[in-house]
Amino acid sequence: MVISLPGHCSSDSTCQSNLLCDGTAFMLNDMASRGVIDREKLDSFYLPMYGPSDKEPREIIQDEGSFMINKILARDVISDMDKKKTP
Repeated sequence: MVISLPGHCSSDSTCQSNLLCDGTAFMLNDMASRGVIDREKLDSFYLPMYGPSDKEPREIIQDEGSFMINKILARDVISDMDKKKTP
């Protein structure tokens, strides 16, 4: 079984990627500037987002005990995209 979760690279939440949030914010701002959605509604919109570190799901899965973890990989979305671009 493979599970893929957005998260952050360590217990330091300052390194958490905001890629998904930034994209959503860009789209919503664009829609408000075009009048598709009301600017006041956008300004009051709140969408909490949290991506766990690789340690948090491991602890939950081990405590719950339904299955064992063979391997957990943590990837940095930004640097992985940069690696793909370079030949």
